[in-house]
Amino acid sequence: MPATEGTPGTTVTNMELKAISGKDIRVKVGKNVVLEPTTQALYAVISGQVSITSDEKINVFPIFEVNGDLDFEIGNIDFVGNVVIRGNVPTGFKIKAKGDVRITGSVEGAEIDAEGSITIQSGITAQHKGEVKAGRDLKTNFISNGNVSADGDVIVAQSIMHSNVIAGGSITCMGAKGLIVGGSIQAGKSVKCRTIGNMMATPTRIEVGANPKLMNRIREIQQILRDHSVTLEKTEQALKVLEQLQTKLGQLPTDKKELKLKLMNTKLKLDQDKDLLREELNTLQKEADSDGLSSIEVSSHVYQGSKLVFGKYIKYIKDNEQRMKYYLDQSEIVATPLM
Repeated sequence: MPATEGTPGTTVTNMELKAISGKDIRVKVGKNVVLEPTTQALYAVISGQVSITSDEKINVFPIFEVNGDLDFEIGNIDFVGNVVIRGNVPTGFKIKAKGDVRITGSVEGAEIDAEGSITIQSGITAQHKGEVKAGRDLKTNFISNGNVSADGDVIVAQSIMHSNVIAGGSITCMGAKGLIVGGSIQAGKSVKCRTIGNMMATPTRIEVGANPKLMNRIREIQQILRDHSVTLEKTEQALKVLEQLQTKLGQLPTDKKELKLKLMNTKLKLDQDKDLLREELNTLQKEADSDGLSSIEVSSHVYQGSKLVFGKYIKYIKDNEQRMKYYLDQSEIVATPLM
């Protein structure tokens, strides 16, 4: 439907309020879809299932179905559309899909990569093997010892245990248990659950406040800069020794001249790399600091051993707390009771 003009209104004191007019939506046409320019209607050119991929294009994909568990008779799957597995996916198998993936059973230590959304009706029990990656949202009943990431939201019904979970949007675990314990949880927007940690004070890290990919890149650059500093220090020490030797001898032997030239080139390259990395780091940190409000909401208990991270700010839970909401306010992590 085309956008419409806004209708002005008035305040209680009869002052005019200007309206904000609507904006036309830019429809992105994907695979097996055509756009009729006059009516702006979309038509599918094949029989299949509508899927919105991570680049927000509207596609129609054919479906690859497996009526039962994925096994060696079928093997790994690399498909241009949606994939439906009406059973389990054992350890060692790989599924790659341009569309969505739906699994009616459970997933063990398998590798699943979908440009669309992933739905796993039973749960993920991976023993820290394999990885599940969704270009949009991921929904499942539970995650145990798994590695999971989604560009959108991660929605878990019962529990997330000893797992590494990354979501560009929010992570929700609000079922009957609603438990998050152990491992590392990263969400770009918010985390909502019933319980964080347990009575045994199992270390549990919850991080919100910036896109996880952005934060991980910041940490990666910081580590590279530390490594560069160590290498640069060793290079400068070696150059200093060669310069002392040159002062003593008046002229360096051929092999030492070549070594000095290599060290000078190495130093120049490290200096250039450090400048570029610092520039990228500053840009990413500004982007991280400019992200909107984020929060962690816990409707039951937060136990000792839990670590709440908002960007560069950290709160360690030293005493058990109940029904709390945590958010960042003026460079301070604030905890308020949930109503």
